[in-house]
Amino acid sequence: MSEEIHNSRVIKISASLPGSGCDDDCGYIGIMTDGSRGYCGWVSDGDATIKAGRTVRHPDWQSGLAAMQNPAREIHDFYFEPHIPAVECGCCDGSGKNKAYKELYDGFYLHGGGRWAGWGAREFHEDEIDYLYDRGRFGGMPRSQIDGRNFHRHFDTFFGMDSSDHHFLTPIRAKHLGIATYDCEECLGKGLAPSAPARISLNVWTFDPEAGTSRVDVVEDVRMDELDEARAYLSEVGWEGVMRRFGWAVGDNFHSAIPYEGRFVADPRRRFRSSNDDEAWYDHNIRYRYFSRFAEDYDLGDPDRWERADDYNLVFDCRIIAPEGYEVENPFSSSELPERYSVLLWMTHPRKGADRQIRIDECSREDGDLIRYMLERSFAVHGRHFSWAVGREFGNEERLEDELAEDEDSFSSMRVFAGI
Repeated sequence: MSEEIHNSRVIKISASLPGSGCDDDCGYIGIMTDGSRGYCGWVSDGDATIKAGRTVRHPDWQSGLAAMQNPAREIHDFYFEPHIPAVECGCCDGSGKNKAYKELYDGFYLHGGGRWAGWGAREFHEDEIDYLYDRGRFGGMPRSQIDGRNFHRHFDTFFGMDSSDHHFLTPIRAKHLGIATYDCEECLGKGLAPSAPARISLNVWTFDPEAGTSRVDVVEDVRMDELDEARAYLSEVGWEGVMRRFGWAVGDNFHSAIPYEGRFVADPRRRFRSSNDDEAWYDHNIRYRYFSRFAEDYDLGDPDRWERADDYNLVFDCRIIAPEGYEVENPFSSSELPERYSVLLWMTHPRKGADRQIRIDECSREDGDLIRYMLERSFAVHGRHFSWAVGREFGNEERLEDELAEDEDSFSSMRVFAGI
């Protein structure tokens, strides 16, 4: 198979795979993937995972599978990242434009060199001033008092010329100079030239259930004939794990047993701190004495607030610490919470690629409804993550986009922190 045919097939298949919601422009030619899983807040090369040493790379599917199976790791989330390895295009030096246009673009600042070095600090044409005026770059100065020679005197020097001014003023100046604005004919405007056949990588956020810690496993190259095996693994292992952890809370008949933590031992490297301490997500876990305090901190009493925050207060796992002998003495222990018990939660913060363990010491049977509600919300998010793997929709795949369309203010609370 020729490389061209191979690449075209990879691109076509990529369009049907759940991706991270954004292009990778760091040395690769980005390929958009299916966006039904929504925006993905965590990435394999993010500061939280790289600095913490929690990104583990595997060259191919078989080595990645072996690493995730031994020891067995639970799967929280995943996305595919198809790309064509590339180098900077030699024809346009990576600009994506023709050479004359690139020289003009680089010459906006004096240090850019070339025939027009420093043109962005000299006299401007009227249509260029119009652009800057429309952007509010002259404060309250009337347009009639600004011309090509004095505009620097009235320009808002607090902000100065920014990169967007540079970007949008260049094509205006190019028209005055008779410079074509067409893209590079070699790379078609991408600024990159393929250096190897297209490939698809798989990024999987996994948890060690014993230590309660997470990492990102990156399978660098999943061949097209291995996608079915990868999908089966994500469904049969990943989604089955979700059902095993949440089935009791969502009323699943096949996974109805309440999960108990019999001999809980905290990881000595991740000590618990009181909920009164600093609430930073890094380097520590939190301990609450009363469930009411936890519910207050996480807005469990306000369904509307929790619903908007469930993607970054996302529960990965929940265990019950019951009084000694409860499971033996109570025949209904698999379906009925104890009168008094403690709760262990593993929560994630997708944008930080971070996880936190929370212990709530004093919980009652009456708290069970709120606990189940919290788990049901997290279960719905996990369903959206795994919809491609299990081959069905969960009814909430488009919720994020619908809310964004209705309320632009939801961007900061939903899209930026969302793990969806």
